[in-house]
Amino acid sequence: MKRSQARSTDRYFSQDISRQGAAGLDSVHRTASRTVGLLAVATAAIIALTWPLDSAKAQWAACAERAAVVERLKVGYQESEAGYGVTGSGLVAELFVSETGSWTIVITRPDGVSCLVAAGQSWETQPVAPRTVTKGPAS
Repeated sequence: MKRSQARSTDRYFSQDISRQGAAGLDSVHRTASRTVGLLAVATAAIIALTWPLDSAKAQWAACAERAAVVERLKVGYQESEAGYGVTGSGLVAELFVSETGSWTIVITRPDGVSCLVAAGQSWETQPVAPRTVTKGPAS
């Protein structure tokens, strides 16, 4: 993008946000989140199709029915689901980890087919800080 186009785009968003206030910012945030989500899914798909898996996991198909993938990760690698998230397009990204530190990221399509995206070793779970809710200024 040329510099003049970038300035024009910045000016457009600035005017749009100032005109619409917080609602405009929410709209921009939703659009940006959607774009980032689509980019993440596209990146995951490219990785899934081109990234070689470690040799142990490459011995079986990179995509299969979700139940078969989960069972293979459980029996073959002692991995269980540690978390998941859903994209705007309905894909489910799941993280499977084992107590020994092996990990696998799986993307599941709405039709129930799951594909390995990445796998590795030395996973370390970090403690999650408790969320705090703050209220407005004290009266």
